[in-house]
Amino acid sequence: AILKTVELGAENLINANSQISDARAGNSNTFGPFCYIRNNCIIGDSNIIGAYVEAVRSTFGCNTKVSHQAYIGDASIEDGVIIGAGVIFCNWDGKQHQQSTVKRGALIGSGTLMISPITIGERAIVGAGSTISKDVAPNFKIIQKRQATRTVNGPDEK
Repeated sequence: AILKTVELGAENLINANSQISDARAGNSNTFGPFCYIRNNCIIGDSNIIGAYVEAVRSTFGCNTKVSHQAYIGDASIEDGVIIGAGVIFCNWDGKQHQQSTVKRGALIGSGTLMISPITIGERAIVGAGSTISKDVAPNFKIIQKRQATRTVNGPDEK
């Protein structure tokens, strides 16, 4: 692992091949393997920032799980949130980074695209494979299917 300009509390586990720079973490967190935490991330206590997770300019409360393969950019993640595999915060609008917030106890299903800026309300559930571009109300359950695209006048059509 590579640690650079990092403040860590007690009993943090940093697994192999993780890179953490310009970050601060509380107690009893698990990182990696192969996580990349950078640019002023602040991590509370008892979180899992797992395998192949990248976090940049983001904050994490306590007891949050991002177990593997996710990109968390410019986000405020509150306590008790679960973020599934393959979740991407699409935080760049072409001109600047946009902020998003995931409130306490929310669940974001695997493969979800979060189009910033948005807020996911407390205890909201976002189903796997959703593309979310608008705020989700507290306690709301949503599944927004991605639209399949089709090539017109491409190599498969005559």
